[in-house]
Amino acid sequence: MLLIREGRPGDGIAASAAGLRIAENAEDEAEIARLRTVNFQARLAAGDPSVRPDELAQVEEYAVRHGERWYEGMLHHYRGVAAFTSGDVAEAQSRSEQALEAFAASGDRWGIVNASEILGHSLASIGEYEGARRVYERALAAGVRGLHEEAVPLLYHYGLSRLRAGDLEAAASLFDECERLTERESAFLRWHGAMGAAHIALARGDSDGAARLFDRALSLVREAVAEGLDNRVVRVAMVVTLRELGHLAEQRGEEAGAVRLQQESLDWARRVGEPRLLARTLEGVAGALSLGERAAEAARLLGLAEATRAAVHAGLPEAERIDVTRVSSRLRDRLGDERFETEFARGRAERSRSPAVTSR
Repeated sequence: MLLIREGRPGDGIAASAAGLRIAENAEDEAEIARLRTVNFQARLAAGDPSVRPDELAQVEEYAVRHGERWYEGMLHHYRGVAAFTSGDVAEAQSRSEQALEAFAASGDRWGIVNASEILGHSLASIGEYEGARRVYERALAAGVRGLHEEAVPLLYHYGLSRLRAGDLEAAASLFDECERLTERESAFLRWHGAMGAAHIALARGDSDGAARLFDRALSLVREAVAEGLDNRVVRVAMVVTLRELGHLAEQRGEEAGAVRLQQESLDWARRVGEPRLLARTLEGVAGALSLGERAAEAARLLGLAEATRAAVHAGLPEAERIDVTRVSSRLRDRLGDERFETEFARGRAERSRSPAVTSR
């Protein structure tokens, strides 16, 4: 567990696998259950594409049989994270709700903050911003602010959901709180406040200020990676920070810079493997390519992004469609409607021929 918290999931995988072999030889049921859970958690943090939520089914049966309510909640939580990562938002929501019920019964604030973050994030990803607000507010009412830095990711995602709902002032207040809580913390925790401030600057029309703040956020997450932090959450942070900077470069008409930033974002997204994240990143690359001579390729990437979402039944919320609509309009102007539709359809077909598009 300590290795995972230190951002060393690879070492956590090796240590838990070695311990699991010893426990299995000793036929120690409790230790087998614990180490299977740790191994699953480490592989999930490392972005292992072979992780399946049902791997913990036997461990869950053990927890229920022994009446270990907190342990049951933890298992629901990690199965929910795995479901969200694979694109199954409905299962992620169901598991997170069960986790919250178990954590509330055991009074575990750590469990409440983590399960609430995934549940709220899942709801916001499909445009259910009011539902996400209720989840986040319930967690805050349970006292998770007292966890300080542990509450920062929840506050950050709550701020993002309010921003997408059009509640700029609430979002700004939540992002300010992130910054206050992380003033003397690690580079990665400080990333949340910098990103939040950048989003607010962008929403207020200050693109130059937003660019400076996104640059600051990128420096912080690169610092975290240079210090050896390497897990799913950090990789997602790299993806979204690079994508935002690439988007601003595209808006300025800087083709080379936009392509470079969006391509690096895509490289990180492939290491994460989340279908929704990958689709958004493909759309970012398409936007950058639409500025130059690769308009047909850009149209194909838009088709590939749509097919990637469709494979996990994930539509794009209306509040997040503006960039896709803008890039599609630009490509239609450049290619003509017929050519655009042809290339878009080719991109959709590529998803079925190349399911390994999310491979790391």
